[in-house]
Amino acid sequence: VKLMDFADEKKRLEWMEKKNMKVFSLFHKTVPAQEVDILLAAPVEFKQAARNRVVRRAGGLTIPVAGIADLIKMKEVVGRKHDVSDINMLRRVQALSRRRG
Repeated sequence: VKLMDFADEKKRLEWMEKKNMKVFSLFHKTVPAQEVDILLAAPVEFKQAARNRVVRRAGGLTIPVAGIADLIKMKEVVGRKHDVSDINMLRRVQALSRRRG
């Protein structure tokens, strides 16, 4: 699949309908755990995700990332085994954050 194919709504709809595809994962061939998931249908509108983003610093970079509630919504749609595990952990983090105020 060419990355630019993801910009084509018709192709994304075809993949979802014919292949039951929900997410496409890109990964680094030689470095483990460097993976990006591309959701074919967004369960969270971009404007909402941008409002709810959290900014983190890592390795000298400033990185905007999805807020926990939005990340949970995205993982619920995909529903892979590791997403379910991630959701449980994210809910624990969310509960701890609420307690701390």
